[in-house]
Amino acid sequence: LTTMKQANALGISGRYQQLAGPVAESYDLAAMTRISCGGFWRRATDIEKQDMITAFSRISIGNYAVRFDGYSGQDFDVLGEKKGPRGTTLVEIRIGSAGDKSVELTYVMKQSEQGWRIIDVLLAGGVSELAVRRSEYRSILKSNGIRGLIGALNKKADGLVGSKTF
Repeated sequence: LTTMKQANALGISGRYQQLAGPVAESYDLAAMTRISCGGFWRRATDIEKQDMITAFSRISIGNYAVRFDGYSGQDFDVLGEKKGPRGTTLVEIRIGSAGDKSVELTYVMKQSEQGWRIIDVLLAGGVSELAVRRSEYRSILKSNGIRGLIGALNKKADGLVGSKTF
């Protein structure tokens, strides 16, 4: 909310910088990257895996920096939690606004060495962010491999934030 309230003063690059830490602490970006790449992950070198995690992180944080472009009375409410599949916990939240246009999300959380982290976000009770990304990435991975996907994500992240400085 602080970033949204300061959106204009921060600009997109400032929002990116302000969101980078909280996103990295809340999300298991490495696990999300691995899941998004599917079988291509196992064939990637260690350097490619690290570069892919970096590119995935940049695009993820960049998307939030773009979306958090202002504040009009939004609030975040935790609606509840329940046990999910494969050792996950599902945390249901609502992002409400003054205009009563609320959005319901479900965070899929899993215990990691660093504690509980988000490994997926479900929109409107069912559309998986990771499933969408995996589908988007599949054709790039098939035609250009992991290096091609790294390049595509970095190019998109550069376009979102307008700079390679992050």
